[in-house]
Amino acid sequence: MVPIPSNSEDYRVRILYREPTYELRAGGQRESYLFDRIVKASGHEDALRTVMAEFRETKGASGVGWVRVVTRVEVEWLLPDGEAGAKP
Repeated sequence: MVPIPSNSEDYRVRILYREPTYELRAGGQRESYLFDRIVKASGHEDALRTVMAEFRETKGASGVGWVRVVTRVEVEWLLPDGEAGAKP
């Protein structure tokens, strides 16, 4: 386990994605899938890097051959109570 720096804060990262090869096979476009994680990070970029690595790892471990296309990424800093907030 990687030690968490003392200056880290909570961030929520949401990755919305589609699987167009699956959609072609299944006969139509469906709503985007959501990969949603809360991580401790030193900033927005660090949070995004961490969650994108987990997203790729999860994709590789899934055992399916569908192509995943990221359609949107959201990164939010979380206040101590877990609500999203604007970073001061």
